[in-house]
Amino acid sequence: MSNIWAPISRACGYVFKPEIKSPRVLSEGLTRGNLLLLGIISVVVLLLAVVLTKQTFSLYLPHLADWRWVDVTIISLPLWSWLMLWGVGAGLCLYPRVTAITVGVAFSLYYLYAAVNGATIHLPGGALVEMPYLPIYAYHYFLPLFIAFSGILVFTYYPARDGSPQSRPSAFDIILCLLTIAATFDFIWNFAERGEREGLIHWNDVIFGTLMTIISIEMCRRILGLILPLLGVLFLAYTYFGVSVPEALAHGGFAYNEVVSYLNSESGIYGTVANVFATYVFLFIVFGAILQQTKIGDVFVDIAFSLVGRFKGGAAKSAVVSSGLFGSIAGSGAANIAVTGTFTIPLMRRSGYAPHYAAGVEATSSIGGQLMPPIMGSAAFLVAANTDISYGYVALVSFVPALMYFYSVYMAVHFRACGDGIAGLPREELPSFTKVIKKDGYRLLPVALLIFLLIIGFSPFYSAFWAIVAALAISCFNENSRQLQLPNPIAKLIRWGGTPTPEPGEKVHNGLIVNWGGIVSGIVLLIGLPLFFDMSIPSTLFFAICATVLFSSPRMIDTLSQGAIASLVIGATAGIMGIVLAGVTLPGLALRFPAIILEYSHGSLPLAILLCAIASYIMGMGMTITAAYVILAILAVPALVELGVPLLNAHLIILWLSQDSSLTPPFALGAFIAAGIAGSDPTRTGFTAVMLAKPLYVVPFLMAYSPILMDPGTPWWEIGTVWVTAFIGFYCLAIAMEGFFRHKLTWIERALFMGAAIGFFFQIWWVKAAAVMMFALGVALQTKLRTVRAVPSAVRVDE
Repeated sequence: MSNIWAPISRACGYVFKPEIKSPRVLSEGLTRGNLLLLGIISVVVLLLAVVLTKQTFSLYLPHLADWRWVDVTIISLPLWSWLMLWGVGAGLCLYPRVTAITVGVAFSLYYLYAAVNGATIHLPGGALVEMPYLPIYAYHYFLPLFIAFSGILVFTYYPARDGSPQSRPSAFDIILCLLTIAATFDFIWNFAERGEREGLIHWNDVIFGTLMTIISIEMCRRILGLILPLLGVLFLAYTYFGVSVPEALAHGGFAYNEVVSYLNSESGIYGTVANVFATYVFLFIVFGAILQQTKIGDVFVDIAFSLVGRFKGGAAKSAVVSSGLFGSIAGSGAANIAVTGTFTIPLMRRSGYAPHYAAGVEATSSIGGQLMPPIMGSAAFLVAANTDISYGYVALVSFVPALMYFYSVYMAVHFRACGDGIAGLPREELPSFTKVIKKDGYRLLPVALLIFLLIIGFSPFYSAFWAIVAALAISCFNENSRQLQLPNPIAKLIRWGGTPTPEPGEKVHNGLIVNWGGIVSGIVLLIGLPLFFDMSIPSTLFFAICATVLFSSPRMIDTLSQGAIASLVIGATAGIMGIVLAGVTLPGLALRFPAIILEYSHGSLPLAILLCAIASYIMGMGMTITAAYVILAILAVPALVELGVPLLNAHLIILWLSQDSSLTPPFALGAFIAAGIAGSDPTRTGFTAVMLAKPLYVVPFLMAYSPILMDPGTPWWEIGTVWVTAFIGFYCLAIAMEGFFRHKLTWIERALFMGAAIGFFFQIWWVKAAAVMMFALGVALQTKLRTVRAVPSAVRVDE
């Protein structure tokens, strides 16, 4: 029997692998493994650019819903596009590391400047600064370039299989990169013509649509495993074979040409998800990378330890606070665990917490950072886009529920510490809050600026850009974290801004890059921009100065490159989520599925929310939080709205339920990362994290039945009542779950506190009154009655 189950177990382990794979470590020098491929690429590009340009061929190709002989003329592309195609191919063949870093930096810079392209900046004193306008930020550039940059970096850094080269991209990887660029060029050059013939399908729509579909699936598979790609394939099959599915979901089906043409459009791969990722999420990921490089995450950890480290269970409480603080601006649970968990998990273990519990606390707290404003993670931006409500308002109404989440975890670790006798950390080991603020408080100014700009109504896109600028400016005050520097000849002349003192183990580039790379690049732009692009003198000076500083700043180059690599986890899902969305919208599944939920829930809102929670648990196996949210938002939100839940509340319900995809066994990415740091069992860590993350399942019901989100038109006293009773409810729930208050709970006391917790979450006055009575009785049993019982025992001992 074991012989039968062994291959099945291995197959399931391969399919449901939750780990994000580690990227390649690319070789720094000249690589000779792809010289033959470079020769082939050179010949093909030369033939297409010179020999075959404007030549017409009759080929059997897709046309409309069928195939037929079509006359195809090789179009004449600008010289720079052929040079770019060949340059990327040659660079990946010969110097893959340099090429990958260059692509990553270009990726980050392109979307950073998008926030202020052509904008008028109002400076203090009434001065105005006109930012140069670049036409390459039009819609048909902006979205396909996001997929293209992501694709090139994914295929360069992440091997197709374990046996692939680990220090360079394989020939297959490089071909995929070039096909990605070719498909992107087709979308850009034919965008206007495609709009003029809307509804008519030509061969390039099908050929390049097929290419981008395969590329999107392969990108996601390399980083996140098979679950999400298989789901995309399933939706594709549903779109194509709609006649063969059960009657409730059946449709007439679509021709292959129609399907892939739809995918290769703004309704598919280049749709809403890619737009939100490119417009909002990417900038915040780069912001998080800059915060890590400028050591701002360390400031949050120090503040947390100085505030709560001395209390019972201080190490775990510091983990909760620091993860909440850093997660509120990092927007990534995995990054949060990696940054704060490295400090907090060993301290929790040393304090007396079991390894699996320490890892569970860190995983739960870090994932909660994606619920805490101001950034909240990528899915929150999708909530704003799907509800057509400003992100600032979404963040505002999410603040109190996020506090409830962290309060619940905080009280859970408190009562666990009380029950296990875990004391706080020694005062001499803790930083002083006053000293931390005096020494490093200025580093928090970018975060304060971000929050301020969001509050006064600026877009997240614009706010993130200026927060990044502020972080880079502030980094200049500390030599060890300085990101920007001047060329050494200029720095020596003004005695500031040269090569910083390296930190232990840090590699600093002292060669030609630091000394002359920035100067040469600035001179090239000063000459080339007016000559070849007819750019004005002020704009030319602006870009020349920026290039001079950038190419003289190895740390900044590394930070921008690392930010681009960090974005690949979400960038790799943009295309596949477009495929899933197309599979939902094209056959009209989004209109049918809510009716199915309503049917199975029998019109019961609690049962509908429970079904959504079960669906979220299943979809969370191998999926990111964003992917789980997107799918459930399309399929389940309409049903919740039909049951009377306001639109924003419905989306936030799904957002909260989707968070458990990083915690719930057996495939819990967040729990796996924390368990790796703690050296604990991942499955046990996952179950511990789920128990600590109780609010993920309680708050959605409060969103459905109470004005916890400050629903418009609700009196403030009613909102305040909900907030206060919910906090008390989570307090009681922590006592009941941990089994300790002042003493270890009996089963009667645990039942009283659990009943009180449930009662406080209900929005019926007499139920809340009963909860108050149960809470009071539980406290009395733990204090007065136990004291009374303890007296005779003490007397007998004395006697």
